[in-house]
Amino acid sequence: MTDEAKRQRRQADAAPVMRRLFEWVDENIQAQAFLPSNPFLKALGYIQEHKDGLMVYLALWSG
Repeated sequence: MTDEAKRQRRQADAAPVMRRLFEWVDENIQAQAFLPSNPFLKALGYIQEHKDGLMVYLALWSG
């Protein structure tokens, strides 16, 4: 499979899942249902803060 074919496959398969994940993370953070010290909230914050880096998988990396 060529690099371009891999990228297209990620766009078709993984991109919708990742977009929904980031929407879900944002919804849960905005709901303020967790105490600031809650480890789950910290994990959601980590995902939110590193969104750009996580999205690189969809655009560039073909490893």
